[in-house]
Amino acid sequence: MTTRRRGAAGALTSHAPRAARDAGFDRASIEVDTDGPTGPHGLYERAGFTVARTEVRYTLDV
Repeated sequence: MTTRRRGAAGALTSHAPRAARDAGFDRASIEVDTDGPTGPHGLYERAGFTVARTEVRYTLDV
């Protein structure tokens, strides 16, 4: 069963920062696969996240 378009990601991205703040943290961060098929940028930006850093990782299967 898929949970797409049921609001689970939105609920988590609003709950997690509140939980972090309530636990005494002053920052929450996430790592996102920007090439992923779901295009997550809008979801996280709506939750208040901003891009702090970008990274490129190269791998080679041997």
